[in-house]
Amino acid sequence: MRRKSDPQSEINCVSTATLCVALLFVLMLYAFSARAAAPLSCSDPLEGHWPYGPGYTVERWTGPGETLLLVGNGAVLSIIDASDPSNLVILGEVSVADPVRSIDISPDGARVAISDWRSTIHLVDISNRSAPQARGGLVVADNRQPYGLDIVGNRLYVALRDAGLGIFDISDLDNPGALGSTAMGATGFVFDLEVRGNYAYLADDAEGVTVIDISNDASPAMVGAYAGSTLASRIVIDGSRAYVARRSNGFDILDLSAATAPTLIGNYDTPAIVYGVQPLGADRLVVADGYNGSFVFDIANPAAPAPLGSDSEPAYGLAVIGNEAYVIPDSSRPSQLRALDFSNPLTPVLSDSLDFYNDTAEVRVVGSRVLVAHRASGLSILDLANPQAPVRIGGYHAGNVDVTDVEWINGHAIVGSY
Repeated sequence: MRRKSDPQSEINCVSTATLCVALLFVLMLYAFSARAAAPLSCSDPLEGHWPYGPGYTVERWTGPGETLLLVGNGAVLSIIDASDPSNLVILGEVSVADPVRSIDISPDGARVAISDWRSTIHLVDISNRSAPQARGGLVVADNRQPYGLDIVGNRLYVALRDAGLGIFDISDLDNPGALGSTAMGATGFVFDLEVRGNYAYLADDAEGVTVIDISNDASPAMVGAYAGSTLASRIVIDGSRAYVARRSNGFDILDLSAATAPTLIGNYDTPAIVYGVQPLGADRLVVADGYNGSFVFDIANPAAPAPLGSDSEPAYGLAVIGNEAYVIPDSSRPSQLRALDFSNPLTPVLSDSLDFYNDTAEVRVVGSRVLVAHRASGLSILDLANPQAPVRIGGYHAGNVDVTDVEWINGHAIVGSY
């Protein structure tokens, strides 16, 4: 099930004074009928859908004899064997109703929680890696939009963007239930959280890092905060330290020795947007920069983080296992999971990559096939022999060109870009 890049060929570009870039190229595809497709009515029932799309998030898990990555690939959860970083292999996949926003996996590696880009939390049994099963779900009331997730035992802790913290019982994956919540009166958005012991640490883009006592499921209560981490969007806790991504303001390093009174011990202002941070060993930190790539910092002296090496490809999703950093860009770039070896932090090396798909710009139906323009991910050809389960049978990747239009003329696909 390993997904490789589509073959490449030469691309001819035409420029004019009135258009920035115009691209036309002719691609010989599979021979199939070019009969006109019947028009669709908005009242026609949905028979099926092809759920793949851009990857935004990646989560890691290690256990006895296993190293897994979980990637949100459109509305699909992909389970990837990362035991050998130079040979990433998709083990199994399962789709949910809407595109994946956040992922968390239980410490035993058997259960996954997914928040989508609407207001739903999906629960998935991945005990069989090759055949994961979607189980129950939760619709969060009042469109509060679940973001960050943390599974601890039979509890699921959720960062509710417009509200604060939600606590749910997931002992029965088919019938999860709400236990308690707390509203923080936030003026901003809660994007992420981490649970340690009896406390949940929430990343709020207006109020910094907020500490919630969760010893009583039914009535969690705010007991502390560090207000300095404005624009906080991600938080990762390692030992007694918290690493906080502050988007356009870089990152903070907080001391959690006093659990309810986080204190700043170091920070660094980066030139662009920081989407993620992850420790790399005992004294290094990987930072995902949405424009400039993945950076490694020396944090042996946390009061004065020092940049070491970097990879220039923009990074959005980030996970670290050992010396390997796994990164995914945002939808403006070709959707690809990249494994970067930072054994030498000054000169990272690409170990392997897996291609996914960007968002859809244009669709053309030709007989029992569908041509899909995927912007930065090129062109896909889908077979609709079974309309309830479309299958990708081929495609073309156009390098650094966004494919935004496609037409079928006399057995050729004419693809346009601007």
